[in-house]
Parts: sequence; C-alpha cells; structure tokens
Amino acid sequence: MKGHVSRRGKTWAYWFDIDPDPLTGKRRQRTQNGFTTEKAAWKACRDAIAGYECGQVVSTTRRRVGPALDEWLTRIEHSIKPSMAQNWRDYAASYVVPYVGQREVQEIDGAVCDALYAKLLAEGRVKAKLKTTSDKSAVHVRRVTAAGKVQPCRPYRYDALRCYSVHAGDDPLIGQPIEPSRRVRQKVKAADRKPLSPGLEPKTVVNTHRMLHRAWEDFVAWGWAKQNVVADAHPPPRSGQGPQGLDGRSAPDVLATCAI
Repeated sequence: MKGHVSRRGKTWAYWFDIDPDPLTGKRRQRTQNGFTTEKAAWKACRDAIAGYECGQVVSTTRRRVGPALDEWLTRIEHSIKPSMAQNWRDYAASYVVPYVGQREVQEIDGAVCDALYAKLLAEGRVKAKLKTTSDKSAVHVRRVTAAGKVQPCRPYRYDALRCYSVHAGDDPLIGQPIEPSRRVRQKVKAADRKPLSPGLEPKTVVNTHRMLHRAWEDFVAWGWAKQNVVADAHPPPRSGQGPQGLDGRSAPDVLATCAI
C-alpha cells in the first residue's frame, strides 16, 4: 500500500487508497491535510497506513454518539432478535442519548461511561408508574368483529385492568368499571408502601453497558473509534454478585491491541 503527499496552498496533505466499497466496489481513499511541512505529512501518512493495515484506522468524520448509535442499530438490526433490537433502541433513547448523545464518539472514554452509569443509578428512571384504578376507560365492553364473532372484553397487556370474559348483549356488567384483580391490588399496595427509586436498577445499567460495549466493538471495526473504550468502564454488579465482565469472569475483557 502506497501513500502520497502534496502541497495544498500553504500546507501539506496526504492520501492513500483503502479497500473498495464492499457493496458497490467503488474506489475509496483516506486523506488528511493541514500539515505544516512535507515531512510531517509523510510521517502522518505512514502512521495512518500502518494503522489501517492493523485495523485501527479512524475516520476523520466527527460522528456524534446519538446519530452513531442510531446508524449502528439500523445496520445490525437484521442480525439480532427483534426484541433485543427494540430494547437496545429504548436504552439508547432513554439512558444514553439524553446525557452524551451530542458528544463525539472519539471523546467518549471509560471515565465518561463510569459517570454515565453513576448518573443512571442515581436518577436515571424515566418510566412513569403505571396507572391502575384511576383509569376511567377501564370498563366492561362487548367487542364484536366485522364477521360477528364476540371477542374477550379487555384482554390486552397494555390495559391496567383486564377482563377476559365474553359478554352477552344484555350483560349488566357492560359499561361498569372493572374491579382490579387481587394481583393488581397487591401491586398497588406495594407501590404505595415503597415509592419507586429515582435511579435505575443495576441490571438495567448493566444491560446498557453491554449494549454500548457491542456498539463500540463495531465502531472500532468500522473506523469510527480507535478502541473499545467501554471495556475500560466499570458497570455496577447485579444484586448479590461481584463485579463481572461480559463473559461472566471477575474482570472485564481486555481487547488485544495490534502493535505497529
């Protein structure tokens, strides 16, 4: 692989060819300018070529965390389960982007991740408590399909109060409030006794860490970051467990670096 340098106005620039576009096969190049001397441009060119051949080249494009995560999820969505893809989108939108979404990917390091985890543990909860008996729409209804088939009253999981009965047309319950089940009443009493903490559960923070770890692995492979800095972070232990890495060991994975 050969590099080239040339003078551009009062400064010097380098460029070299990289692998063609994997989809279209079109030629691609890496370039950078602004060097004060030809010698400095050649040195930077040699370093960049060595880094690229080692798989550590970083694009000069300054990607921000929010758009980078969105593009990453869109790109890998076909390779993971739909439920995991949705969970990761929720984690990114609720627990990452509001805090560091406007920062550049290359600005993030292990210390930033540790500060993010501490913030989430202290006050990261964003989901409101589910309403139950105060839901005025929770009444018995008779549902009939276009084909005339009678459906269960309110069987949906998103309903705070449910009824699985198939009501007759003259059922006196139609239009009456649905009484909460014993299980729902117990949940309401428990919520009244112990208000939700403003911080996230450690398990959710650990799941967010795992998502970021996977994202930064791909960022490195795609040239968006120099290394997986998330591996240097310290996620909280789950309840009753000591600190663990992504593979269950007592310490996080250490990624091997390629010597130049």
